Amino acid sequence: MKARNERRLSERIKPGILDWWDAAWFLHVEGFYEARLEIEEVIIRVNHVRELVSVVEK
Repeated sequence: MKARNERRLSERIKPGILDWWDAAWFLHVEGFYEARLEIEEVIIRVNHVRELVSVVEK
């Protein structure tokens, strides 16, 4: 069900939203819960999360 909702958002709002969601999920799980990320892995994904937040705030 979740993937279907993400796809719909991607189609209706912004094509990149699915990639941004994946980056946010990856940072949340691997970075916060598992604490397995190096700083470089966070840096390359943080802009995707910023884009997602900016779309959600609109």
